[in-house]
Amino acid sequence: MATIVWAVVADQGTKLWAGAAERGGVEIAQNPRYALGVMGGSVPVLIIGTIAVLAVFAAVIVPLAFRVGIPEWIPGLVRGGAMAQLVDRSRFGTVSDFSST
Repeated sequence: MATIVWAVVADQGTKLWAGAAERGGVEIAQNPRYALGVMGGSVPVLIIGTIAVLAVFAAVIVPLAFRVGIPEWIPGLVRGGAMAQLVDRSRFGTVSDFSST
């Protein structure tokens, strides 16, 4: 759980830092789509999709990862990243990504 919280805080914090001023040629790009830009849809549908993916990941992938000996912080980072994207999509309707200029 601590890894998930850390990942969300780190994600949101770095985006705030980068957005406060153009630093080192890094800018925030907005991605309104889902799954690496392959799928689109309305914001509520994408939010529900993210929640569904998180639920399946927690129910299927996390227990499987533990059975094969993957350290618990690795699935925690994946879940934290998905949660951070859920926060972005809920707040802004898009997911914020870093882009170099």
